[in-house]
Amino acid sequence: DLILFSRNSGSWTYGDVQTDARMLYLDRSVPGAVSYLVAHATTLEVLSTSVFDSNEPVTTSGTYTGLPVDLDPPTILAWYSAGVHGRGVGEALLEINDDGNFSEPRSSGISKLALLFDEAIDPTSLIPQNVEIAGLDANNAAVDLGGIVVTTSTASGDTIGEVNFSEPLPNFARYAVRISGVTDVAGNPLDGDADRTVTALIGDVSDDRRVNSTDLSEARASRTKLIDPDVEDQVRSDVSVDGRVDATDRSRIRAQRPKDAQGIAEPIPVTTYALTVNSGIGDGNYEEGAVVSILADAPSAGHIFDVWTGDVAYLADANDANTTVAMPAAPVTVTATYRDDLPSPWRNMDIGDVGIPGNAQVVDGNWTIQASGNDIWNTADEMHFVYQTASGDANLIARVTSVEYTHDYAKCGMMIRESLEANSKNVFIGITPLKTTFQRRTATGATTSSTTNNGYVAPRWVKLTRVGNTFTGYRSANGSSWTEVGSVTVSMTADVYVGIAVTSHDDGTLGTMTLENVSVSP
Repeated sequence: DLILFSRNSGSWTYGDVQTDARMLYLDRSVPGAVSYLVAHATTLEVLSTSVFDSNEPVTTSGTYTGLPVDLDPPTILAWYSAGVHGRGVGEALLEINDDGNFSEPRSSGISKLALLFDEAIDPTSLIPQNVEIAGLDANNAAVDLGGIVVTTSTASGDTIGEVNFSEPLPNFARYAVRISGVTDVAGNPLDGDADRTVTALIGDVSDDRRVNSTDLSEARASRTKLIDPDVEDQVRSDVSVDGRVDATDRSRIRAQRPKDAQGIAEPIPVTTYALTVNSGIGDGNYEEGAVVSILADAPSAGHIFDVWTGDVAYLADANDANTTVAMPAAPVTVTATYRDDLPSPWRNMDIGDVGIPGNAQVVDGNWTIQASGNDIWNTADEMHFVYQTASGDANLIARVTSVEYTHDYAKCGMMIRESLEANSKNVFIGITPLKTTFQRRTATGATTSSTTNNGYVAPRWVKLTRVGNTFTGYRSANGSSWTEVGSVTVSMTADVYVGIAVTSHDDGTLGTMTLENVSVSP
């Protein structure tokens, strides 16, 4: 919305439209900023436009040092119970007072609540998950609301938001309703009274939470052929919701006597917390201590469920696609992740901040691996790693059948590394489009060094062995006669990760590499 200031000279004055003055219009529709334009009062010629932070002064034309009062976050000005009446009267509203003693007297019950805000609200912020409701019946027992679905509605630029119930809330009960999380278009949170207590009691025309002769008298005084939806006494007296007040309404009121809701305690909505399940089901709002079942979405072809990520401390098992969440007194967000469907015990992942996620598949012993990444080099790696765990001595062999030429230093080969961190110690024997390379990072975060044999390219066998802390890399044309490329001593933990390491050396490009006869043995 636009906020108007004006000046003839000196500082801008809020809301003061002066003759022949310059006008400053502030537009708050841009989240996190306020745009302004200055125009002459008679010609409306735009003199300047800009965008500035709401905490900064405007210096282009005069001075502006702060936001006026009505730039505060949105506030609920009024609550209404809305009902549709017959005979063409349409929707009629009953205002819900601040004191929480409101009674809905109409036989249609409470089926819609309308909230009037002092400014336009963000339609995406008024959602069913942010509506809490609890009810107590005449025996002060909780009302079962399990079958009632809450929906919300508002439109861009609207100052009215609606909370709708799939069926009227049961009569002769009190309900506490709490709204939270509503913001204006700039994301400022709701600031104001967002709670109301209402009583559903057919025939309580006088709004005193009991049905008696007073209600009959008020209905008799309001009788009319066609009610005025803006006259609250007539709306309250139209108990039958047919658009008029007549003997039918008095009969319904008389049938409700002597119901008394004054002894029903004020319910308190149970505080709930949002559970967000990305790539799965189980979303909702739950009380602290609730145990909620969640299920990951079915994986796409060639993939399987991997792990849950996010607030996994509250999961029974982060490695199970079908698990439970023990809700804390806080929101929880978890995300199901997936990996390529590789034969056990192989797994795969990207290491480092790669530009495009890699992937791997194996069919009849033939491996195809795609990877991006800047390089396996310097103090940290960017690559795709197909790996399994090993302990102690190891012997890794593979025949690299092709290396896509994405860069001179695209690489595919066998690796032993101490951890899955990008800067881990590692030893690597691999093939580039131009050579065979034996690489090592002998300390965490240290610079990588290499020994190369030019001209020995794919198809080529490679072998990497570990005996104690001695690591040796070999190349071969036939897989039986081996030539040592390099050897190094690295103090590495007994438990390590071993497997195939691939990088395109072009972080915006996936390079495709193929291998066969891949084996890992002690």
